[in-house]
Amino acid sequence: MLLLNNTKLCLGTFPNKETYLDVQSNIIKQGENLIKMKFESDSDLFQLYGLKKYIDEIAPESRVTLVMDYIPYSRMDRQQEDRLFTLKYLADYINSLNFDSVVVMEPHSDVSIELINNLKVINKSVILARFAMVEHSDSYGTTGKDLYKDLTSKGVYLVYPDKGAKDRYSKQIDYPNIISFNKKRDFNTGKIVGIEIENEQEAVKCKTAIIVDDLCSKGGTFIGVASKLRELGASRIELVVTHCENTVFDGEVLKGTVIDKVYTTDSILDTSVCKDKDMLNRLKIL
Repeated sequence: MLLLNNTKLCLGTFPNKETYLDVQSNIIKQGENLIKMKFESDSDLFQLYGLKKYIDEIAPESRVTLVMDYIPYSRMDRQQEDRLFTLKYLADYINSLNFDSVVVMEPHSDVSIELINNLKVINKSVILARFAMVEHSDSYGTTGKDLYKDLTSKGVYLVYPDKGAKDRYSKQIDYPNIISFNKKRDFNTGKIVGIEIENEQEAVKCKTAIIVDDLCSKGGTFIGVASKLRELGASRIELVVTHCENTVFDGEVLKGTVIDKVYTTDSILDTSVCKDKDMLNRLKIL
């Protein structure tokens, strides 16, 4: 889906399945133009190409910013045997369009930061985590050290489900109550076969856990982490992730038996595919 200067563009399909995009030239500005792309399929990328080329023709001196909340193909961030290094080729494609700025939220892979030109990153998971923390404070408007003092006294902990999350978010959120986990993988299959807690003695003090990461698919890792915290005495568990794939509706995360609430965005999530009101009520989309 594409928006140009906050206007949704008309998209259609010819009988042979070729897509077309209607763009009224009066939407295009001579100064600054803003394209927002919510990735839904590969056809969005071709439409983006056509739109940017059209803007270049109509307003060649204008500055164009691309807002791409979720970077597609981030999982393929390296060469793996016969599989293509797709993220590199996506970055080459974006760079070839010569955007003045590319704004993204919480890249799943740091490799994309190195590959995409003129990139600006919004650390959305940190923003969501702080929002969740404030909701557990009794005093509205409490911030900084006073907020942290209030939360630590209540047994509120930030939880990092793996080393990658710990390395990323512990540098951005200077909060003392931390619980960390590590994943155990079968190196032959690449599948996760176990989850180990680093600081169990600290975890037994946890009353409320806020798990922080960037991306959720079905959420098996988060369920494993939350289940362990429940065993150790946590009474409330919340999940903070910038990106939720629609497959989250197929897993256990939103069924409410282990995780009470999920803070996320609509960067790739489409809530219209879910008809379960209980699941939707456990989502806080910001």
